[in-house]
Amino acid sequence: MRRLIILALLLIFAAFALPVLAQEATPEPSPTPDLDDLAYLVLDTAQAASDRASDLINLFELVGGALTVILLMLGAIGIVVGLNRLNSVQGDLEASREKVNDAIRDSQVKVDSALEAARKDVDKAREDTQKALLDVQIALRQMDQARSGVEATEQQLRASLNATEQELKARIEAAENQVSSGFTQAQTLLDQAIHDRQAEMQQLEDTLRERITRSSLALSLLPLGERQYIAGDRDGAEETYEAALKLDPENPVTLYRLGYVEIKRGKIGEAIEHLEEALRFMPHLDHAKAALGFAYRRQAEAMPEGDARDRKMLDGQTLLREALMNTPNLVDDDGESWWGSLGGLHRRLDQPKQAIEAYQRAAAVTPHSSYPFGQLALLLMVEKRRDEMLQTYKRIEKLARSETLANLENYYGFSDLLTAQLAQGKVSEANETLEDLFNTAPKETDEPLESQIITLNRLLDALGGAGEAPHIADFIQKIREEIERRVQKRNAWAQ
Repeated sequence: MRRLIILALLLIFAAFALPVLAQEATPEPSPTPDLDDLAYLVLDTAQAASDRASDLINLFELVGGALTVILLMLGAIGIVVGLNRLNSVQGDLEASREKVNDAIRDSQVKVDSALEAARKDVDKAREDTQKALLDVQIALRQMDQARSGVEATEQQLRASLNATEQELKARIEAAENQVSSGFTQAQTLLDQAIHDRQAEMQQLEDTLRERITRSSLALSLLPLGERQYIAGDRDGAEETYEAALKLDPENPVTLYRLGYVEIKRGKIGEAIEHLEEALRFMPHLDHAKAALGFAYRRQAEAMPEGDARDRKMLDGQTLLREALMNTPNLVDDDGESWWGSLGGLHRRLDQPKQAIEAYQRAAAVTPHSSYPFGQLALLLMVEKRRDEMLQTYKRIEKLARSETLANLENYYGFSDLLTAQLAQGKVSEANETLEDLFNTAPKETDEPLESQIITLNRLLDALGGAGEAPHIADFIQKIREEIERRVQKRNAWAQ
């Protein structure tokens, strides 16, 4: 705005000043004046000065008028600007007034809403207070009623307690009278009960003492039966164990010993019965468990081919394996490892590898026994290991001879010695051993000699048959003839 005003002033000043300056800048030339002319010149100069002064005055008037106009214009412009600003301010004021009015209206609405809500809250609070007062009044009335009821109940309880107290006193007095009157009778009954109990205890003590005595007697018979069995008197051993069993029918060791002797005497049914009973009294008796497994095997061997026979074989195998897993070094009453019996089961079930493993474990348990090595030798021949078989029979011969020298009644030692000598072709020595075998074999059963025939037949098959080893066939025939003689003698004795 200031720049516009200054520019307008400059334009007005130029409009008035430039013509005057132009007149001063172009004076006319004058000839050489004379006196008159000089006078005229002076007059002209004066006139010119007067005109210039008049022009200056006009200029000043013009400038003053221009300034007046400018001032008026500036005033007008100021008025216009002021009016514009006044209008703008009035518009702002109007807008502010509208905003204030809107704010006042909004505030009025909110205040009215708040007042209305407060009024409602006050009304609700007044209603709630009235309800609460009503509830309090009801509660007070109920409390009054309850107080009255409590007082009435208290009176009833007091009356009831008094009546109960009187009744209890009467009952106590009656009970005291009954106790005092029945004390003598109770004392009599108690004395009788004590007497009866003492009699029962005495009877139990007598029974227990008798049982201990019988058990001690039974246990004292076990070593006798063991010595009889070792001496080859299996009849005497069986009778001794039966006597011990009569003294103590629930002794699992006696049941096991009797069952084992019965197996050796060929009484497989009685043996199974006694061994199962031993396990009933003592389920973890591994000796009885192994013997029962062996008895199952012997029972299965007498059964015809079929599923029943196979199941009985497997039952025996399971019992033997359980006993040996619990007690790997378990031996029977003949001093042989039960691993040998398990090997025999594997052999009969056509399991040669398992049978070899079992016999090897038996040899490890009883390294000085010829029995497991004899069974190993036959299996080695089945496996086409002839040289190893013959080397094994040489070892068996030495072991069996030591066994027979240590115990002249050792039938199994003579059996292994005979087999080893025949395997090596020592016929003359085998004839002497055969006589010893007949002398030591049990007379009451043919099972040991029949078992020897089975072993020699296996050896004969391993060596290639009768054509390759005819001497073995001759010995088998001699053993059969001995069995026939024994049967005839038993029949004669029976008659």
